[in-house]
Amino acid sequence: MTILFSPSFLGDPNKDISRFNRQESYLKYYKQLKTELGYDKILLLDSGSDIEYLKKHDARIVDEWGRVIKNKPAADVTIVRFHTELPRTGVWEYPYWWRCLDFLKVIIPQGVTKLIHIDTDCYVLSPRLMKYVRELDSGWTAFWSAKYDFPEAGFWVVAEDALKSFIDFPIPYYTYYNGKEAERVLPFTNVVKSFIGDRYGEDFLPQTPEMDYYCQHQAGCPKMVYNLGKKD
Repeated sequence: MTILFSPSFLGDPNKDISRFNRQESYLKYYKQLKTELGYDKILLLDSGSDIEYLKKHDARIVDEWGRVIKNKPAADVTIVRFHTELPRTGVWEYPYWWRCLDFLKVIIPQGVTKLIHIDTDCYVLSPRLMKYVRELDSGWTAFWSAKYDFPEAGFWVVAEDALKSFIDFPIPYYTYYNGKEAERVLPFTNVVKSFIGDRYGEDFLPQTPEMDYYCQHQAGCPKMVYNLGKKD
């Protein structure tokens, strides 16, 4: 079973709905591309969002101990809600993210054969990159941010032969890597630089047909369109 996953957090529904809209856009986009990307289930790992707000998503929702919050047995999307919010406390301090990776180590033995990590602000845009991800069958593969000259931690793939390396990767506690760039800590075995993509959303850049992926999408960025350069 191939899992497409991302950390998630909705924020305060009374102040800002942008994060909810971000997740809704992400889910709508990738649910339509299940075959192209080659995943079986989408898994969002939620950092203690308001339960009633979380229920607005069309998804099955359980807590970190497996207790059902919202039952939807046939859903393509499962949200695991952690009881405690672990906020980001600095540029290189994101314990919620390490908790997500630690949690995945528990479910991998339950039939998971491949992990596709695409953050909720990242969009795979081209058929050629979809095909590449779908057919990846070895290693722990990341893509490249030329802007920052490091692997893109918001988008990577762990094939079946690298799942043991993922499980063995040490996370002694969730603040252990505070102050360190995950991009330089994760033991990627393959960093691919042949696709066109970067953190374009930081500069609110428009999508172009040449782009294979677009990271750091946020409110104010243009809506992402799959295969923008497609000819009728």
